[in-house]
Amino acid sequence: MKNLTKVLFLFIMIVAFAITANALSLTNVGFTADNVTMSGNTANGFVLSTNNNATQEHLIQFASNTVADQNLTSSYFGLYVISSSVSNITLNAYYDARGVPEPFLTYLKNAADGINPFAYIKGNGIDGNVTLIDAAKHDIIATDVPMTIPDDYPLGNYTVSGNITNTTFDNATVTFKLIVADTVVPVITLLGSNPVTVLLNLTNSTAYTDAGANATDNYNGNITANIVTVNPVNTSVLGTYTVTYNVKDSSNNSATQVTRTVNVVSEYDVLITPTTALKFNFSNKGEYFTKTISIQNTGGLTLTNLAFNGAGIGSAYKFNLTDSDQNGSIVNLTSLAPGAVWTVTAKGLIPENADEYLGTVLFTSDQKSGSINFEIVETSMLIIKTIKFVVDDTSQTLNTEDEDVSERANPESDIEMTINIENLYPSRIDSDISEITDITATLTIPEFAEDNDDFELEADTFDLKAGNTDSETLTFTVPLRVKEGTFDATIDIEGDDGDGFTHTDSWTITFTVDKKTHEIRITNMIPLELECSRDGTVDFSLVNTGTNSENDMIITAQNSALGLDYKKDKVDLGTNSWDDDLQEISVPVNAEDVKAETYKVNVKVYLDNNDYLNSDYSAVGDINVVVKDCGSETPTMPTIPTIPVVISPPVQPTPTTPTEPIIPVEQTPEIPFTETSEYIALLVLANLTGLGIFGAIMAKFILLLRL
Repeated sequence: MKNLTKVLFLFIMIVAFAITANALSLTNVGFTADNVTMSGNTANGFVLSTNNNATQEHLIQFASNTVADQNLTSSYFGLYVISSSVSNITLNAYYDARGVPEPFLTYLKNAADGINPFAYIKGNGIDGNVTLIDAAKHDIIATDVPMTIPDDYPLGNYTVSGNITNTTFDNATVTFKLIVADTVVPVITLLGSNPVTVLLNLTNSTAYTDAGANATDNYNGNITANIVTVNPVNTSVLGTYTVTYNVKDSSNNSATQVTRTVNVVSEYDVLITPTTALKFNFSNKGEYFTKTISIQNTGGLTLTNLAFNGAGIGSAYKFNLTDSDQNGSIVNLTSLAPGAVWTVTAKGLIPENADEYLGTVLFTSDQKSGSINFEIVETSMLIIKTIKFVVDDTSQTLNTEDEDVSERANPESDIEMTINIENLYPSRIDSDISEITDITATLTIPEFAEDNDDFELEADTFDLKAGNTDSETLTFTVPLRVKEGTFDATIDIEGDDGDGFTHTDSWTITFTVDKKTHEIRITNMIPLELECSRDGTVDFSLVNTGTNSENDMIITAQNSALGLDYKKDKVDLGTNSWDDDLQEISVPVNAEDVKAETYKVNVKVYLDNNDYLNSDYSAVGDINVVVKDCGSETPTMPTIPTIPVVISPPVQPTPTTPTEPIIPVEQTPEIPFTETSEYIALLVLANLTGLGIFGAIMAKFILLLRL
């Protein structure tokens, strides 16, 4: 019996532990109003936005992802009001005023008192899905619809709570807060005119009286008294002022601010439009024009006897003015009320030889006057239409100077810029004026040349007739030692027309130079020629064209036929262009014992100092060493051959049979024949013989003379 009791106790404890470990609850709680997700959360409450419309009702339901974490019984679980910011007295009065019929009236009042359910949670007995049900309609007419809240329901917070039960009859308490809120802003309506014109009053700064505004709210009704008006108008100071109106309702909703413009003006004032001169450019020469001129009365009193007068403009301009019923060099108007505008049309011809100043149209009235000039603005008729930018055969056409070059250049990239230039002068204008001559196109790139100097390049000059286009091409190569980054290339064009005016245009376009992370280049590889002297140096330079500094590099120069196996280590190169990015190398070469021909010295640069023989080299190059026989390329005079002295190298004794050293026999050099005694005797004999022959000839000659 005791054992059975222990088993039952243990079973009860296990069941109790299992129930405790799997507490029942609702998860992912959310609500919708009229199928629209309500803002808020379980901790702070869910907001129902209302507009105080007594004829509208909102259907409140659980969001689709709201479920119980365990299967619920097929039951209706009541949710009761446990607290509210709205008193039950106010709620009961609301139901009475709304005219709710019985038995709903009594049921709803009891719900407000916490006696009847405010709503039901319905379980289906199969899974954890739940539905929110209107309690009054379920209990009174046995109809299940979502919980229903009228749009004019009293504003406030309503907290409801109740228990739900799972299929094993475990209970859990659920609590929700509903916030019925007014989110509609009040509306301000301006009274009186906007804008308002007030005359300047130097003796009274507060002469302006504002017409004010009204404000209404969906819940609070007329809240005009709550409007906050800011009126800065000072009638003793000319200017434009802004009066502002703001208001909030009891739910702290702010209305959209409303403003009124108040202009404090003098008695008589005018605004002539355009406010500056009527302007034309060089392309208008030789053509007719039509322009409008207007005068507005910006004063506080009526202007009288107004006139526009263009009589001072020369006859060559064929100038006249027109309004609705007048046409001539002068037009008139009897009066112009405050704020009113009078507009006239000006027509005429711009001669091809017109100066910059064309003339002036005068405005007069009994109270105010003014004028407006007609001018030709010095505008350039020479423009850059497009630029074709080519980087290493990849081209891009730039239609505006705001476009960047997309193709990136590298050190020693070839760049070509073709500039398309147009003369905007109309072809109808005399070519003596419109042809633009001596046009130059200049390219400038700051800090792009050697030693980071500015790079400049200029095309040949050319001429361009009116309406024509031409292209100029500038080509250059990116320097090997260029810095990485973006460069601004400015193209300036300039030329003169027949009137001596200089026309210009300028574009600045941006292109980018990229460099590899690690890159060494071998440059300035100078071929070496060796002739009579067989000693020399192979010279070359190393340039760091990468973005990283290189330390402890190894340089090798090799040629087996020359017996050259050169190695230099701990070579460093920085990245500062035109500073520490270059190093010159000289490799000694001796070709004393090699035959005359061309040898290639192979130069390699290794970045890996620790294991360079097993690593790839960063750069490689071949330099020619040309070995020639001494005097092989210059013609020589014939000489008497000499017998060379041949010195054989001593024969080395063999270790097994030693012998006495062989003493070489000294050879007496052969004396040239010209230095022997025999040669001298023959020379004397020849001289004597020659004298004898000469004497005989002379004697015969004298004898003939005597005969």
